[in-house]
Amino acid sequence: ATEAFEDLCTLLDPETARTPQLRERSEQHLEKVRQAHHLLKAHFGEDTAEGLNAKGLEYHKAGRHADAIEAFSDAIEKDKQYSFYYNRGLTRVQAGDYEKAIDDVKHATIMEPDRLELRETLARLHLRMAKYGLARREYEVLRRQDPRNAAVLYDIAVSWALEGSSVGKASAELRKAIAIDRSLRDKAMADPDFRDVMDHPAFQGWKQV
Repeated sequence: ATEAFEDLCTLLDPETARTPQLRERSEQHLEKVRQAHHLLKAHFGEDTAEGLNAKGLEYHKAGRHADAIEAFSDAIEKDKQYSFYYNRGLTRVQAGDYEKAIDDVKHATIMEPDRLELRETLARLHLRMAKYGLARREYEVLRRQDPRNAAVLYDIAVSWALEGSSVGKASAELRKAIAIDRSLRDKAMADPDFRDVMDHPAFQGWKQV
């Protein structure tokens, strides 16, 4: 971007203009280009919140999790945007720090409660950390938004199966999911999360759904 700016400045150099009128117009355009470049640099420079977030994304992509987390944290200090918290949360997942990842994604969800992808990520993190009640609380919000979301119903079934407190509810939710998406039957058959409940009477005949 800097090289492109320098090339443009060279093309607009008033000293190369052939007439006084062209020289004046070149000076005017050059000033506008410099002002635009200054504004872009101020908004997207490495020391701005957006710039730090972009740097964090680059580090995340490169697998440099500690550097990415630091960059996102610096971005948050300058501007508490939900996306910065979410990006840091996803990076912490990759780094294996699930508790802090949940805190970040939860913060992003509180800031933007209507963004369902944030809530879905939060629900899956709770499920991964065996916080089944918290996972279902988020999944129920998603279910209300789309009662025929088979993936959500499947995960709710997983939460009941793993918790073990209500195998009947696990079976009921799984049957609902399969009725919407038949491919989930094969997935459930191979899913170790259902291994301990498949012989329960509540699951009798579930394969024929």
